[in-house]
Amino acid sequence: MKKRSRLSKQREIKSKRILTRNLVGIIIVLVILVKFGVPFLATASYTLGNILRGTPKVSKPGSDTFVSPPQLDDLPSATNSAHLTITGTSVSGYKVLLYINGTMEAQETITDNNFSFDENLSDGDNIIKAKAEYNNHDSNFSDE
Repeated sequence: MKKRSRLSKQREIKSKRILTRNLVGIIIVLVILVKFGVPFLATASYTLGNILRGTPKVSKPGSDTFVSPPQLDDLPSATNSAHLTITGTSVSGYKVLLYINGTMEAQETITDNNFSFDENLSDGDNIIKAKAEYNNHDSNFSDE
């Protein structure tokens, strides 16, 4: 067996330290990229796109004619009760109009992004829809 010199042993130990340090550094960089990199890249690309193309218009209540339709929470497909509580979400400040079988049955002005209606249903099938109103502009009907 060939003996290794003291210098080669020191170089081997130094190389192992450098390799260990590099591996730890790579792991730290990967963790940082996964944790912060994707949101940062998304924000940076959105900001850069706005700078290059100009800031897009964002619809806010009162700033445009678009009114987003309310979202109804899941409704039962069948019920043995003539009474039903209908809930959902919409934008604060909007007035939600509830339609059952094509007739407006109730309305409520939204204050906390949620609405709730307690309504009586007729026998048979009932079609329940809602739409929002803001500054004399109506939304489309919500999904059934």
